[in-house]
Amino acid sequence: MELINNYTQNICNRAVSMLIAVVVGLLISSQTSAQSYSGPFVITKGGTYTGNWESRDSEVPAVEIKTSEPVTIINSNIRGAGYLIKSWSYRANITVRNTNGYGLPPTPWRSYKKPRRFLIVDDFRNVVVENCYMEGTAGIALSVRYSGNGTESETIKIRYNKAKNIDGRVYGGMEISNFVKFNFRGEVPHAEIAWNEVFNEPNNSLVEENINLYNSRGTPHSPIRIHNNFLKGAYPIPATASVYSGGGILSDSPQDGKSDPKSMVTAHLKVYENHTVNIGQHNYGIASGNNIEVYNNRAINSGLFDDGTPMNTYNNGLYGYDYYKTGATFNNVMRDNVIGVMRKDYRVESNYFPDGTVKDVNNTFLPGKITKQDEINEYNTWLQKVQRNGLTIGPASQSNANKAPAVSIASPAANATHEHGKALTITANASDPDGSISKVEFFDAGNKLGEATQSPYAITIDKPKMGSYYLTATAIDNKGATSTSSAVSITISNKPSQNDNNGNGNGNNGNGNNNGGNSGQPITGAITREFWDDVHGGIGDIPVSKKPYATSTLNTFEAPSNVGDNYGQRLSGYITAPATGEYTFWISGDDMAELWLSSSESPSQKEKIASVGSWTGTREWDKFSSQQSRKIRLEAGKRYYIEALHVEGGGGDHLAVGWQLPSGAMERPIGGNRFSADVAEAPATNGSLTRELWDDVHGGIGDIPVSKAPYATSTLNTFEAPSNVGDNYGQRLSGYITAPATGDYTFWISGDDMAELWLSSSESPSQKEKIASVGSWTSAREWDKFSSQQSRKIRLEAGKRYYIEALHVEGGGGDHLAVGWQLPGGAMERPIGGNRLSPIDLIYTASSTSNATLAEEFNPSFTEKVAAYPNPFSDRLMIDFSGQEAEITQLALYDQSGKLVYRKEAKELNAGNRSLELDLTGMDIKSGLFILKYVDSEGKSGNMKVIKK
Repeated sequence: MELINNYTQNICNRAVSMLIAVVVGLLISSQTSAQSYSGPFVITKGGTYTGNWESRDSEVPAVEIKTSEPVTIINSNIRGAGYLIKSWSYRANITVRNTNGYGLPPTPWRSYKKPRRFLIVDDFRNVVVENCYMEGTAGIALSVRYSGNGTESETIKIRYNKAKNIDGRVYGGMEISNFVKFNFRGEVPHAEIAWNEVFNEPNNSLVEENINLYNSRGTPHSPIRIHNNFLKGAYPIPATASVYSGGGILSDSPQDGKSDPKSMVTAHLKVYENHTVNIGQHNYGIASGNNIEVYNNRAINSGLFDDGTPMNTYNNGLYGYDYYKTGATFNNVMRDNVIGVMRKDYRVESNYFPDGTVKDVNNTFLPGKITKQDEINEYNTWLQKVQRNGLTIGPASQSNANKAPAVSIASPAANATHEHGKALTITANASDPDGSISKVEFFDAGNKLGEATQSPYAITIDKPKMGSYYLTATAIDNKGATSTSSAVSITISNKPSQNDNNGNGNGNNGNGNNNGGNSGQPITGAITREFWDDVHGGIGDIPVSKKPYATSTLNTFEAPSNVGDNYGQRLSGYITAPATGEYTFWISGDDMAELWLSSSESPSQKEKIASVGSWTGTREWDKFSSQQSRKIRLEAGKRYYIEALHVEGGGGDHLAVGWQLPSGAMERPIGGNRFSADVAEAPATNGSLTRELWDDVHGGIGDIPVSKAPYATSTLNTFEAPSNVGDNYGQRLSGYITAPATGDYTFWISGDDMAELWLSSSESPSQKEKIASVGSWTSAREWDKFSSQQSRKIRLEAGKRYYIEALHVEGGGGDHLAVGWQLPGGAMERPIGGNRLSPIDLIYTASSTSNATLAEEFNPSFTEKVAAYPNPFSDRLMIDFSGQEAEITQLALYDQSGKLVYRKEAKELNAGNRSLELDLTGMDIKSGLFILKYVDSEGKSGNMKVIKK
C-alpha cells in the first residue's frame, strides 16, 4: 500500500529511541525462562530436533536449516536478535511444534534488514507451525516459491499458536512484519491459518497487517483457509499517531510488471469466523485479488487504548476495491460479517466498496457505543469456541505434548536393483509412542506413489518405469503429527540383453510399451523439461517466450504423469543417431502435443514432424495417424535438436516420445542414452575465477555496488556461477582468460536475470569493453535466445592473458549465469573450463593463511615504487605511487585467509597527484595484517603488507 512509504518515513526518526523501550521489554521477557541456551545451530540433515538455541547477532540465525529433507523442531526454545529459524533455497519441508520463540535486542545489520522472524522460508514444499509461542518476534514469512506436489502432506498449516507483540523493529529502523505473511509464487492447495491467538500491545509492537496475503494463491478446488483466529491490536509507532498502513487481514497484490496480473495476484481465499479486536485502520480488506470470500467474521473496536486514550487511526471494518487498477480484482464478496468499530468518538456505520469489484452482502453494524468491555467479551467468546472444540492454543506441557510417530522403509533395501516388468512392493515399519498410526504415505522424490492405512504398511506398483527411485515414507498419527523416513535409493532396469529389440510389447506392429533399445545401456544424457502453469487453450498458448515456472531434467523422453491441470510444458534436448539410416518417430500425450525435429543442432531449423490433436492413452502410439512421423534420414553420430510441446487441460495427463531405428528396433519412449548435454564436455579444470556477491540488489546491472565490499567472495573452477541460490542479488565473476591459439574467438553469455560480459584487450581492467549481454533472462545455458548474447569475432593471441568479467543481477525466481566461447578451430566450450582461466589475484591463494606464507609472497619491488601511510592505519590509508611509471587502475585489500574485503577501480577513488585514498570508515574491518594489491594500466601487479589498528 502507498501509505507504507509515508509510514516508514514517520517512524524511522523515532525508531532508535523506541528501541530502548523494546530492549528493556525483551530483556524482561527473556528472563522469564530459566533455560540454558547454546549458540546458533545449523541443520544439514533431516530428522527431529529438540534443544535451546540462541543468536545475539542479527546477522546470524539462531537456527538455520540447510537441507530439503524433512526437519521437525519440537519442544524447543529459540531466541534471536535476527532470524530465529531460517531456510533459504532448499525446497524446505519444515515442521515446528510446541516451541517457544523470543526476540532479543537487535544488533547492527549488513546489506539488508533482518527482522526477528520466528520462521523465514523462501522456497518450500511443506511448512507446519503448530502449538508454538512467539514473543517480540517478526512473525512467520513464507516467500518466493511454493515447490510442493499439491498434496495434503506438502502444504502450509499454521494453527493453534499464541503470539505476543509482533515487532518489525530492527537496529536503527523497521521492516514490514506480520504474524503471517504469504508472498510466494505457485498455487498451494490445502493451506490453512487457523485458531491462532495474537495480542499486540501499543508501543510494544510494530505490525503491518496481522495476516497479509501478497501475490499468493490457493486453488479453485482448495482455497487458502483463514479461520477462527483471534487478532488483537495493530498500531503505529507511537501508537497515538494518525498515519498508519496496517490492520487485521488483507489480500494485497501490487503489480510488479513481470506477468499478467490475473495470473499472479492473490486468489482463491476463504476468510471466515475470525475475531479482530482494537485494530487500527482496517479489520478486513481486499486491495487486489479475485475469487475471495470474506464471511461470518467479527470486528470489534472501542477506539480506545486500555488507559482510555483515544486511537487516532482511521479505523474501519471492511473495504474492498481494485486499488492498483490492474483489472485483476473480481469475483469477490464480503458477506454476513459483524462490525462494531469506533473511530475516536463516533461509531463507523459504513464500509468502503467504491468500484463494485467486491460485493457487499448482508454485513451488519452493531448498535450503540462499543466499549472496552465489549472487547473483553469478544475474547471470552473466542475462548469458549476453543474450549468447545477441545483445542490447546500455544505449547502444551511437554508431558502432554503429542509425540511424533516413527517410520522407516523396510523394503526394498537401499541401492537395490529391481527388474523392469515385475511388480515392486514397498513396505514400511511405523509406530506411535502415544497413539496410533492413521496412515503411511509413500513417495518417490516427493511425488506421492500411494498410501496404506493398516499394518503391514505397504503398496505395490504393478509396472514401475525404468530409472532411479528415491523412496521415502511419511507416517501420520491419530493427532496429525508426522515423521518422514530416511530415503532409500533403488534402480529399476532390464536384465542385460544381447538383443537390441527386447521391448515390452509388440515391436513389429508398433503397439505396447517398447523399451528394448534402452536395454542394458547406461543413461548418460538428459532431456530438459520446462513447465508453465495456468496455461489454457492449445499449443500456441504455451508462453515459451516467458520464463518457465519450473525447470528440471529427465532421463527418458517421457514427462511425469498426472501432475496437474491447466499447464504447458516443453521437453527439449539433443538426440544423436546411433546409425545412419531412416528413423520414424511417434508421440503420445494427453491432451494436445507436438513433436519438432531440427536438421541440425540449431533450434531455428526445427519442423513439426508429429502431433496429437486431442488426447491418447498412456504410451498409445497409434490412435491417430498424425502421431507417426514420415521416415527421416539421420546420420550416425550427428546431434539433432528435438523438442516436444504439450498442453494439459483437465483430467489425466502424460507425454512420451518414441522412435524406430533403421534396424527396426523400437525405443518407446526414447532413453537418455540417445541424448547428450546441450554443450560439449567441459575440459578438465585447473584454474579459477573470482566470484563476488552483493545481496539486497534491486534494479539493473548499474545497481550492483561494485565500488563497495562484496557480501561474500569465492572462487569457481568454470565460468559458471552457482544456480538458484537466492533473489535480489548481484554478482561479478572476474579473472584472466588465456587464449590457447591465435585466431578469432566468439563469446556467449546466458543468465537469469540481466547479465553483461566484458573483455579487455590486455590484463588491465581499464581497457575492458562490453561484448555481450542479456537484457532480461534466458534458460540455463541457453545461448541463442537473443542476438545480444553472442559477441562479434574477437582476435586473441596464443598464450596471452586477457582480463574478463561477467556482471549479473538476479531479481526473483530461478537464477543462473554462464559464459562460453568458440575456439578458432570451431570447438565449443560452453561454459568455459578452468583450464582457460586464472584468478584475478594470483599473488596468494585462499589457503595462504599463515604470516610465513604471506611473507614468502611479499613483493619488495612494489614498496620501492609505492608507499602506504599511515601504516598501521585506522580507517583511512593514503597510497603514494609517485615512483610508479604506469597509472594504477585498481586496488584491492585481502585478509590473511585470502578473502577480498575491499576493491576499487582508480576512477572510483579520491585521486590526487599520483596518490589515492582508501576510506574504510564504517566497513567494520577487524584489526590485523592485510595484503594491499594493485594492478596498473599495463596489466602488471604488485602487493604489500599493511596493518589495520
